[in-house]
Amino acid sequence: MRDKLRFAGVMVGSSLDGIDLAVYDWNTVYQDEKLIGLSAQLIASNTFTLDSRHGDLIKSARMGGNIVNAEYEREFSLYISQLLVQNVPVPWKQLAAGLVYHGPTLMHKPGRKESQQLGKGQILANRLGIPVMCDLRRADINAGGEGAPLMPILDKWCFSQYDATLNLGGIANISLELDGKRLGWDICGCNQLLDFAAGLLNYSYDANGELARSGKRIPEIKSRLEDFKFLDQNPPKSLSNEEVAQYGIDGISRIVAKIDPRDLLATYVSHIASQVGDVVREYRLKNLLVSGGGARNVFLIESIQQLCPNLEIIVPEESLLIYKECQMLSLMALLNVLGYPNALATVTGADRDTIGGHWYKSEAYE
Repeated sequence: MRDKLRFAGVMVGSSLDGIDLAVYDWNTVYQDEKLIGLSAQLIASNTFTLDSRHGDLIKSARMGGNIVNAEYEREFSLYISQLLVQNVPVPWKQLAAGLVYHGPTLMHKPGRKESQQLGKGQILANRLGIPVMCDLRRADINAGGEGAPLMPILDKWCFSQYDATLNLGGIANISLELDGKRLGWDICGCNQLLDFAAGLLNYSYDANGELARSGKRIPEIKSRLEDFKFLDQNPPKSLSNEEVAQYGIDGISRIVAKIDPRDLLATYVSHIASQVGDVVREYRLKNLLVSGGGARNVFLIESIQQLCPNLEIIVPEESLLIYKECQMLSLMALLNVLGYPNALATVTGADRDTIGGHWYKSEAYE
């Protein structure tokens, strides 16, 4: 794989709103045989809707409603493989030297050294005919880290010109440079909360935040959300999907049934904006690059801007907005192959920087 610096990233995010695929060419810059710079070019991209049956099963598994067994994991891996084969017009061997796959997280408990993402790398490698890298968090967790967030490695190499980068995905997380060290941490729940509230109105998501805009913030619920102890912890720290559901949904379940979902959406937006605003003020940020599905939520972006009037908020072009996580995965493959760390101890709390990911080589069909 060293003769090609082209890697694909496939991400099934925590909000389960789709499957993102992007392929990147990487240019490397060396000085005295040391890697000192990188740049990427997007070659191809696509987004697929996650079948609702799989989405419902995964959500149920996260809540403890069903157990994901080997048979279902194989079925899901074949489903992802089929999408990737049918929707790519050329053989994968012609498209990329390797692919990095990050499946939906079923469980993330770094304190117990456990983190499980759904999908079998060997099945994907067999079906696509190219090497596939998975299990991205294991090395960091074994080194005592949280195994998350992963995004700061991309921000370090490709977006260091910004004071900070904010990813508004299922969970909101931030990355910034402080005293020459790259830091990053999860802030609070984000699209996972917003999509839950939109679902109460039979919407898959709140387009542009218009439903939230029509609602009214409920102080009692916002106060309960912000009692969550995690919010006051110092980084490094990371959130699991289960924890987001526990504090942001289960913790207010008795109230939710009695209120207009629009008001709940408005309250969630106020909560997210407040938490982001606290970070902006604490670190005296002047500009902020925002990506992830939440960056399309106009009302959320406006709410952050209202709390931080002097902050320059940069919402990038659509390709970066949607595929930044895929670019991160592609970079993790590149660094793995070149022998450079792709997870940072200053971000995760590990004993050392680590090179994460396990490669599966293509074999004959089972």
